[in-house]
Amino acid sequence: MHAASRVVLSVGVRGNNLADAIRPYVPAVSSIGDAFRVGRIAHAVHSAYKTAREL
Repeated sequence: MHAASRVVLSVGVRGNNLADAIRPYVPAVSSIGDAFRVGRIAHAVHSAYKTAREL
C-alpha cells in the first residue's frame, strides 16, 4: 500500500457517507457541494474553489 498526500473524489450529485467512512484513515476530509449540504451550483463551485485553495 502506498501513502498519498491528497485524495480528491467527485462522486456525483447525491450526498453520501463516504467522508465519514474514510475519516478514520486520513488526516483531513472536506465535503463540498451536495455532499456537504444540498444547495445551488454556485455554492458548490465556491466551496470547491475554497477547498482547493486550502490544499
